[in-house]
Amino acid sequence: MNRIQRLSGLVMLVTLFGLVAITDAQTPSPTATAGPNAALEYVGSALWVGVHEVRVDGNLVYCAMPYGVQALDITNPAKPVVVGQLQTDGTAHRMAVQGGHVYLADGEDGLLIIDGLATGAPKIVGKFDTKGTAYDVEVVGKYAYVADDDAGLDVIDVSKPAAPKLVGNYDTPGRAYGVAVAGKYAYVADGKEGLQIVDVAKPNSPHWAVRADLRGEARDVAVSGHYAYVAASDEGVHVFDISEPKSPKRVGLYDTPGRALGIDVSGTNVIVADGHSGVQIIDFSLPTDPKRIGECQTPGVAEGVSVSGTIAAIGDGDGGLRMCDISNMSAPKLLGEQKLPGYVASVVVQGDYAFTGNHDAGLRVLQISDPLKPKLVCQYETPGSSTELQVKGDYAYLADGDAGLQIIGVSNPAKCSSVGNYRSGWMVVDAVTGGQYAYLAEGERGIRIVDVANPATPDLIGSYQTPGGAVGIAREGDYLYVAEGGAGLQIIDVSDPADPHPVGIYDSPGYASGVAVAGNYAYIADGASGLTIVDISNKAKPVSVGNLATPAEARKVAVADGKVFVADDDAGALVVDVANPSSPRLMAQYDTKGAAYGIAYQNGYVYVADLYGLMVLRLTGLV
Repeated sequence: MNRIQRLSGLVMLVTLFGLVAITDAQTPSPTATAGPNAALEYVGSALWVGVHEVRVDGNLVYCAMPYGVQALDITNPAKPVVVGQLQTDGTAHRMAVQGGHVYLADGEDGLLIIDGLATGAPKIVGKFDTKGTAYDVEVVGKYAYVADDDAGLDVIDVSKPAAPKLVGNYDTPGRAYGVAVAGKYAYVADGKEGLQIVDVAKPNSPHWAVRADLRGEARDVAVSGHYAYVAASDEGVHVFDISEPKSPKRVGLYDTPGRALGIDVSGTNVIVADGHSGVQIIDFSLPTDPKRIGECQTPGVAEGVSVSGTIAAIGDGDGGLRMCDISNMSAPKLLGEQKLPGYVASVVVQGDYAFTGNHDAGLRVLQISDPLKPKLVCQYETPGSSTELQVKGDYAYLADGDAGLQIIGVSNPAKCSSVGNYRSGWMVVDAVTGGQYAYLAEGERGIRIVDVANPATPDLIGSYQTPGGAVGIAREGDYLYVAEGGAGLQIIDVSDPADPHPVGIYDSPGYASGVAVAGNYAYIADGASGLTIVDISNKAKPVSVGNLATPAEARKVAVADGKVFVADDDAGALVVDVANPSSPRLMAQYDTKGAAYGIAYQNGYVYVADLYGLMVLRLTGLV
């Protein structure tokens, strides 16, 4: 799996504080065992995060996202509504829409041709695995022109969508990030090699025509009339006169305040997706003297923009989809958004509902009576950075970082609301409940025990300074099992909540960031050391009985039906057979797009809290 570099800070945060999901420990039951073909298969997803690019087509806007592509109805631009979405195997970058089909440049997975997205019944009808990484695509007639990174420009015949066929290629000298086609020429934004103009009069033999030099790194290109406009990252927007394509002349430059990553044109105005500076509107009516006439500030990182009439749709990275009214370009106004939940850090499933803790976005509740179509029914914004979550009875208990423990009423999951909170003055990174008490893991401050018999007025009862950093926690009977990072597993007697005290410790080989308990065993998500299984029948002398080296770094574990479910960071979701604890066996794996931080299981479905959203997987092959 390719790491998304711009999110490395979040991954580091998770590593330091153990921000992994929690679920109740469940006693294994021998109801199902692994068949010879056990597997995890994709079912559905929700709460997608990140928008790379957008395309407006009538009353629809299409969003390319890390998981795939979404279609939203923007009949009311202030309230976009999702009408269809499709998960893909690559990292969706940009797309073209023509004749009811979406042509998706799906990164390392090449070109995908998708039908039915706008009607809510999407399916991939064709695929061509390009040699490079597909960043952009433009469709003209029966050909798709793909900017294919270090493989250059591909020309693909898509007259038969089910059987796309490569007919030509020109390997540009740089990295092809963007493409626009006008007449018999393709204009390629070729990274540090500037703007490459390729003659595609004969699609089966594209050949170089000329290079137009520019400062900066060419990331996107748009052609309108006799001009080519190039988004050149830190160097803003360059304008070339291409009335004679073989003799392009740079006639204008505007250095935008941010990083010009995406571009569209409306008349003589150029609308620029300018990274952290939102959208910039530049008047190029006099190309030699361009002027900025307006801007639309967005909360995320504007990566893509698409204009239709008086509406600009903005792909705002982790800020989601933003809609901007540009009827008055000197005073554009943000109209609406498709809210995104922040990265999904934890998930708990109970009955027909999935509850997620979403960093910087609080609690989300989804109805999963149909796991194929998770439906968001309630959201509650918390003041802190939500990580761990547990649901007991009528309440959700949310570890909310420096905002402490948030207690949210969910007796009616569709009408979640705040009931109370406990602020400890420290960062709460995990929480579990039992009876009238909530047990908080607070990193270097150890654990705290809070009486929540009256959820509106939680009260501190006891605390214990653990020797390491309490980053994960589970409870079984009178004992707490605390994942202590590099200090391993700590077992604490809480039979008297006012006087918690240690009874045993096991120094696991890795970084213990999550723990689940069932019967006589504790299952530790042990970072790079994978899954560690500890016999806890003697609480004073826990001993390791088994280990499974996982492909990446184990962040979180859940136990159900004689199986352990592991959120394994970049390797996604794992299912492990622990019928013989001394010989754990990997049954199935599903490689999610981002990084799996939390996991839950119910009735044959696995719910994964992944960096880019909530994924629903079906476990098959059980007998």
